Amino acid sequence: MRHQYLKRDLGRPPKSYEQISIKFEKLNPWQKKAWYQITKSKKQYLVLAAGRRAGKTTLIRQLIYYYAFRKPYSKIAVVYPTLKSGKEILFRTLEEDFDNYRKMFKKIERVTATLYFANNSVMKIHTLQNPNSLRGNKYDFVIIDEAQEMTDSDDIMSRIIDPTLAPTIKDGKQETPGKCLICGTSKGRNDFYDLLLKSKEEETKDNYETMIIPSTSKNCPHIVPGYLEQKRYEMDEFSYNREFLCDFSSFSGLVYPTFDRKVHIVDSIPSDERVLYYLGGIDFGFSPHPLGMVVVAKTLKKDEYIEINNKIVKREKYNYYVMFETKKTNLDLDNIVKLIVRYNEQTMSMGHKIKKFYLSPEENQMRSMIRNKLNLLGLSNISILKGNNRVVDGLANIRNKFYYNVEKQVKPSIYIFRGLKETINELEKYEYDTSQKNGEDKVIKLNDDILDALRYCIYTDSISGNVIDFKSGRVAA
Repeated sequence: MRHQYLKRDLGRPPKSYEQISIKFEKLNPWQKKAWYQITKSKKQYLVLAAGRRAGKTTLIRQLIYYYAFRKPYSKIAVVYPTLKSGKEILFRTLEEDFDNYRKMFKKIERVTATLYFANNSVMKIHTLQNPNSLRGNKYDFVIIDEAQEMTDSDDIMSRIIDPTLAPTIKDGKQETPGKCLICGTSKGRNDFYDLLLKSKEEETKDNYETMIIPSTSKNCPHIVPGYLEQKRYEMDEFSYNREFLCDFSSFSGLVYPTFDRKVHIVDSIPSDERVLYYLGGIDFGFSPHPLGMVVVAKTLKKDEYIEINNKIVKREKYNYYVMFETKKTNLDLDNIVKLIVRYNEQTMSMGHKIKKFYLSPEENQMRSMIRNKLNLLGLSNISILKGNNRVVDGLANIRNKFYYNVEKQVKPSIYIFRGLKETINELEKYEYDTSQKNGEDKVIKLNDDILDALRYCIYTDSISGNVIDFKSGRVAA
């Protein structure tokens, strides 16, 4: 991609948005519609719900350049859940633009994720962890991305965002108020869902607009052919509709409704699967809850054939086998370490050491003490790590791994060894709390000690980076 002023070799920075060729034809139809709706609407807020991979970041990048070059000295804030996510999702692309098209910019501050434009406009990434960093500033444009992670949205919007967009008087004239784009993906009926409803509420409808963009091949021609079909194949219908089709319905009943003793309980790992490594999870028990611990084998099944998009695709499939469990109260540090050592000896007798344990994320001190004791015992090879505690995402990940469909020849990727009574008992009793008035995905905190350990273990491991390669025809599940 080249800019017009570079093509023409103007030798000077651009003065307006029209002088840069981040052209509209680079946007797909829904992105163009959203761009015009945001930039031309008289309403101050646009709430955009888009499915996974729909192209929100491309739209955000386009809007940043529009508001930066619309007038000099413009101020733009982009808010992400964390600075790390903001850098990974957006700022990395802006860094490439800075390196390739230097005349658009004055300078870049990579540590603080701040971009200074040639016309003295500024863009900075802020975080939901510290929304107060926005206070005391006047912004021309604020973008809140990954808004499904927002909590206390009413407080953030009224106390922080609204004042930053308020018009000011300059040279005796009232300036145009700032605008705000709030975008995210369905995660049930949470704060983001409440923001979507504001365009229909009597008190706020005059100031809010809403767009809902499902991820379909028609809406998103940039998505690699086969990707959506692959996701539809490996996810249960409810989860797929939520993540890709912007369905805001709430889960109810059992957390893992597809668990079936006849399907998911096994006696051994099949001979055509190779054990890659063993891993474990621990949920520390606090009265009245016991400690939950699991040890799991991760396997690779080669040369499985599935039909996607009317084509037979060969893929490598990763499976998880829950092999050992412990559920006990009043276990001290020494007894926890003894359990880890015992399970490591058992897995070594089967050919592999335990590679890593994922522990309750809030227990930093306990992780450090367990790590030190294992080092003294010569077991430094066992990594003691922090489990990911994104509960809603973790539950969805595990639920999809239990999903199976006989007609579609979809097989699950989590299996439970026979005899693990506590694991099976929790799977059959773990429920959502349907009494939540706002319909949030809240689970009842009973019968979840083993399953929390399982979620820390399998979810954290599975999001570490399996690659789907459709071009080669090999798909890592």
